Order: sequence, then structure tokens, then C-alpha cells
Amino acid sequence: MSQLIVQQIFQQHFDRFAAKYTLPSHVVRAARLLRDCRTSALGGHANRCPNGHICDIAYNSCRHRFCSQCNTFAKAKWLDAWRQRLLPTAHHHIVFTVPRDLNALWLYNKRHFTKLLFTALGHSVLELLAD
Repeated sequence: MSQLIVQQIFQQHFDRFAAKYTLPSHVVRAARLLRDCRTSALGGHANRCPNGHICDIAYNSCRHRFCSQCNTFAKAKWLDAWRQRLLPTAHHHIVFTVPRDLNALWLYNKRHFTKLLFTALGHSVLELLAD
């Protein structure tokens, strides 16, 4: 249900929003894929029985990682695979964030920025563990 609401918001409002604001190309691409997911805009195919009768028409999905329609099964499959890899012991999941002001720098040079970020994070974690 919620995936349809998100898609409806994109269908009704994204074009006006994109016309008003300058957006990075990857944002525009993602929004258009989510907007058009499982609609005629992405094409479709006919599912047929062995005798050649058309059973139904199915529209293609966008398969974008942020699409709530496409990603539900993929996310569950991914989580299941990770659960099988985890050791049966207590562990901690740590999330580091960067200030929003640095997003433009990250978009400019992802590889270099990511390398610097992980170097800094490594030093920070080692310092915390030594305390």
C-alpha cells in the first residue's frame, strides 16, 4: 500500500518539483524510475500459458534499490544471506554520518572522499577502543 502512495506522489508532483529545483542527475533518474515502476512507461510483457493464450499483461519493474515495490523481496533475500554469514555472537553495528555541507565534495570525488572518510573512521574507532 505505502509503495503505491510513494509512487503516486512522484507521479503527481515530481515533474513540477524538478522544473523548480536543480537536481543531480542520479536523483532525477531514481525519481523517474520510481515514478514509472510497473507502468507502461517502462514497457511490459504478456504472460502466456503453454497453449499460447495470454494470461495477463505485466509491466516491467524499475529494479532500483530504493524502490519499495521492487526492493522488498531483494531486501529480504539480502538480509537472509547476511544472517547466514554472521557469527553467533554479540556484535555492534556502527553508523557514521558526515555533515551535509560535505555532500557536494563527496559527489565531486567519491573514491577519494570515501578513502579519506574510512581512514578517519579507522583512527577514530581505534582511539575509542584504546580508551
